[in-house]
Amino acid sequence: IYEFSTGKWRYTSPMNVPRALHNLVLLNTGKVLAVGGYKEQSCELFDPQTETWTMTDSIPTFRYFGQSVTELTDGRIMVAGGFYVDTTTWDFIILKNVDIYDPISEKWIKAAQMNYERYGHTATLLNDGRVLISGGDTNMFTTSFCEIYDPIKNIWSNVMSMNENRRYHASILLMNGNVFTSGGSNDAPILKSCEVYLVNLNQWFPSSDLLIYRTDHQIYYLRKIDKLMIVGGGLLSFGPDTWEIYDQ
Repeated sequence: IYEFSTGKWRYTSPMNVPRALHNLVLLNTGKVLAVGGYKEQSCELFDPQTETWTMTDSIPTFRYFGQSVTELTDGRIMVAGGFYVDTTTWDFIILKNVDIYDPISEKWIKAAQMNYERYGHTATLLNDGRVLISGGDTNMFTTSFCEIYDPIKNIWSNVMSMNENRRYHASILLMNGNVFTSGGSNDAPILKSCEVYLVNLNQWFPSSDLLIYRTDHQIYYLRKIDKLMIVGGGLLSFGPDTWEIYDQ
């Protein structure tokens, strides 16, 4: 735990289960949910008041990596896609599966599956409570396909595809309700192109390119200056520790 008052890190209680490539999600209950991990379906909750971990319901879908994790408007947590390797056939299995965790009941449910199996995609919560899924790898090739999930109706609808195939790109909801997407990779090449999804028009439009090629990077909104900060993920020759500012 990092203590802001002292500027120091300190140890807290260890998890009950060793994990790699798992997800940590801050719930609206104030607890932190540790979701699965590499070859791991168990989940547990961290209580910041007691600094203890307790086991909770296991996620239904067995995954290795590459899934998206999204907090829905009602506080539930949605995990979509990912992949695993069948150790009998050694087939690479990309998933359409979607699981949703309810912090109140502390139970997982299986939701409607996506229209396309995906890993390395992005999931963006829209202002109306729906979730936009874009790109990723499906059937062993990078895609531009997009779809939107309606958590009220529990249905998926295909929407307009991006202008470029992308995986391990980054997406963020803009203040105007549209979605900005940058970089990623298209099979071999790393991208620096960007585009914006206009939700009301169901259209993707190109935006200014990044200054350097980036994949598996992060985007943060800087509220005080109303700009985006894009961090990391650059090619080794340019340095993955670089960052740049995007003026909308």
